[in-house]
Amino acid sequence: MSHNLRMTYRAFALLIACVLPATTLAQQVTVEKLGCKKGVHLVASNAKISAVLAELGKALKFELHFEGDNDRTVDLDTTRRAPELVAKLMESDSVITDDAPDPKCPGQMRLTRVWVLPKGQDAPAPHEMTPMEMYRKAHGLPPEDEKKP
Repeated sequence: MSHNLRMTYRAFALLIACVLPATTLAQQVTVEKLGCKKGVHLVASNAKISAVLAELGKALKFELHFEGDNDRTVDLDTTRRAPELVAKLMESDSVITDDAPDPKCPGQMRLTRVWVLPKGQDAPAPHEMTPMEMYRKAHGLPPEDEKKP
């Protein structure tokens, strides 16, 4: 192999080594937990919202169900408590969150599940419960039509 050809291969390999990290950084998401009072520091650069939520879910240990039709690209650098962060990120989307008391941060709630729903689907009309149905549900009893003989 000639000296010029080897130099060309080395230059090409160096170029690839320099460009690949930049490409990876261009789609980076970092999540840093800052404690009970400060919340979460989230940095996303040219990242899909589904990837941002997935990284948040991993870091904060919540279950994510992403079925949305708008997996937009975001760039942000923000610090907030997790529930407010997800609400702000997804303010123009159909989102349902579930939370529970945070054992590590007394008096605060932590996200346990996040659902991102597709737009344009109407929710079914809620069933109006009778007083007896409300009583049975509140006391963990099955509906009257499911009672055992």
